Amino acid sequence: MCIRDRRPPPLRLALVGTGIAARELHWPALHQLSDLYQIVAVCNRTRPKADAFAGLIGLDLANVTTEYAQILARPDVDVVSLLVPPQANRMMAEAAAAAGKHVIVEKPIATTLADARAIVESPRRYGVQVFVAENMRYHGFLDPTIALVAGGAIGELFLVTWRYMSGLGPDNPYANTSWRQNPEHPGGFFSDVNVHTANGLRALAGEISSVHCLARKIRPWLGGLDTAVFNLEFRSGVIGTLTYSLAAAVERSMALTLYGTAGTIEASWEDVVLRRPGHEAEVYPLAGPSSYVQEYEDFYEALVHGRTPKMTALDGLRDLAVVLAALESAETGQAVGVPETQAG
Repeated sequence: MCIRDRRPPPLRLALVGTGIAARELHWPALHQLSDLYQIVAVCNRTRPKADAFAGLIGLDLANVTTEYAQILARPDVDVVSLLVPPQANRMMAEAAAAAGKHVIVEKPIATTLADARAIVESPRRYGVQVFVAENMRYHGFLDPTIALVAGGAIGELFLVTWRYMSGLGPDNPYANTSWRQNPEHPGGFFSDVNVHTANGLRALAGEISSVHCLARKIRPWLGGLDTAVFNLEFRSGVIGTLTYSLAAAVERSMALTLYGTAGTIEASWEDVVLRRPGHEAEVYPLAGPSSYVQEYEDFYEALVHGRTPKMTALDGLRDLAVVLAALESAETGQAVGVPETQAG
């Protein structure tokens, strides 16, 4: 007797933008998830780049275009994944939603809060889902840390410190993209990275109410502020600091510590460690698929089973609000309140 496979067919995906992020980050994840997604079309404004990407993934050139409108007109596209500069996100996301396509938007969600709010409104207006690809939310250290805090393992959380350091040299392919070297989105790499840190901090300690930021530009090839120290206040009463740099002469490193009334949690890229007085340290090694695989899996489950993913468009808006407040603070030298943002 044959038991019928009840798994829904793969979602039919169009990739818009075939640059380095498509090649090195999104395609390897989607290749692993061929049972969940089928890439049916690609679009890039430069035809040779689009053709080269199609060759990489084994897609017939008949499904390659330089015209975004052709992607939206295709009835066989369920989801559009936008891997384009942030200043294009609002126009392209709204057009896709209006065409009845679900949308995945690369971070940051937009360049202004007004544009981000418009994207957040798209699901209500058009009956589709819009997700933001802030992949750090899916990195292995966050969920176990969130669970330990929520479960009371360290008592009442009162202080968070986070150090995020990296060194991007002049030959780094991401730094060498023209839209990053001459950014139209606020802060350039500053917002690229710190929407991630804002999201992680929000997931751990709740919404951020104010930020005081000191920032500098060290490396001219990084296209904007590349080093900063944040002092943070959370609406929950927690306080925190974030030290970030892409200009350090080091390999990428991360050290996150959460202090509670009954213990501490230390998280890195490799593990999460719970320390409590009178107890042996509890070490949780991190393993599992890449954050890009996990985010696409989460988007699939949300679309197919009608649930809320970890990263919503509203999260993208709130993360951008923190970053814009930090940039204003760096310019004025004053603490800046983060506006409360609600669903529409």
